[in-house]
Amino acid sequence: MKKQDRQLRVGILGCGPIAQFAHFESCVKARNAALYAICDAAPDLAARMGATYEPEKTYLDYDEMLADPAVEAVIIATADTFHVPMSIRALEAGKHVLCEKPVGLNVEEVETLAAVVERSGKVLQIGHMKRFDPGIEAAKQFIDEEMGARLGLKAWYCDSTHRYTMTDAVQPLPILSKAAVKPAGNPKADLRRYYMLAHGSHLVDLARHLCGEIEWVRARLLERFGAYCWFVETGFADGTLGHLDLTVAVRMDWHEGFQLYGENGSVIAKTYNPWYYKSSDVEIFREKTATYERPFLPPPARRFCRCHSRWRADARRRCRRRAGLGQGDGGHRTLGRDRRAHRRRRDHGCSLMRAGIFAKTFAGSDPLTVLSRVAAAGFACVQYNFACSGLPPMPDAVPDDVLQAIDKTRKATGV
Repeated sequence: MKKQDRQLRVGILGCGPIAQFAHFESCVKARNAALYAICDAAPDLAARMGATYEPEKTYLDYDEMLADPAVEAVIIATADTFHVPMSIRALEAGKHVLCEKPVGLNVEEVETLAAVVERSGKVLQIGHMKRFDPGIEAAKQFIDEEMGARLGLKAWYCDSTHRYTMTDAVQPLPILSKAAVKPAGNPKADLRRYYMLAHGSHLVDLARHLCGEIEWVRARLLERFGAYCWFVETGFADGTLGHLDLTVAVRMDWHEGFQLYGENGSVIAKTYNPWYYKSSDVEIFREKTATYERPFLPPPARRFCRCHSRWRADARRRCRRRAGLGQGDGGHRTLGRDRRAHRRRRDHGCSLMRAGIFAKTFAGSDPLTVLSRVAAAGFACVQYNFACSGLPPMPDAVPDDVLQAIDKTRKATGV
């Protein structure tokens, strides 16, 4: 990817697994950013990552990196316990911040962070990368622009007992250090709390991204055979009802997605484990045309890289407000959807194709009649049934003149 002339100079705090799996590479690849500095208290880890990714500066002291005037923005890639205090220090030093999720461990410290964001005038974004999944972006555009009133959302995030069998096969082994700074306690000592923060934050953020503010919740939890299952009823500010399913872990493959029902159509989405770098499979049903649309999306979808690119663009624009990860989402309002949404999707290789499956919808016994009606209905693609040419639907052989007639008509109608 060609780099832009003006690049945001980024410093990354933390050289552990999440930085290695997501942030270093995304910083290097993003067209509008430069990996200017890295920082870690473990000298061996900082040296090794410095040799691998070649930032201009390598720091062992966070305050020294923050004091560097060349550092314009900081990525917080540390253990969850350090997210809020490290973000506050960066904001108070005049740096923009991209912080890993979850933003914090309790409501009080996150509210303190929100107040610092307001005072600083800087951009804070939380790394909820699912918002940058091209499939979910396509669904969001339909929901905002065409769906009309929303009725109900079903969303699920079900981790798998086979998760690490799969991810270990696609991820490199992280480089670790005995000198790494760790939280005082065991973050996983309370699994209820840990699962809700680590996994539930994705589910809740997606629900709010699609349907807006949540006004009330009612949850049930069942613990059985070492698994945890939350069923959460939700009520959104616009009256939409929701059902959120957080299960850790299911005895099956990774299972994540949502269904959303609206006035003018519905959306069904299947989301993959993020480390597969694969866009969500999305089907959009339009009531007006009684057709499904499946956006054509580029594999793989580097959501971390795209998340970084958007954050950096907004950091350069200061605090220009665009609908996205606001303070209530765990960060300053940064991202959004405007009349350039289609262009952004096009720039990332995403295009839409209107497709339909027809059963005796377009009557006719010759290609010209059928394809002309298909074109007049606004469709660019059709699966042609040979019965429309007077043959059996699945003929043993197709005469050359029939194929030539279909091809000639296809070119003439543009279908």
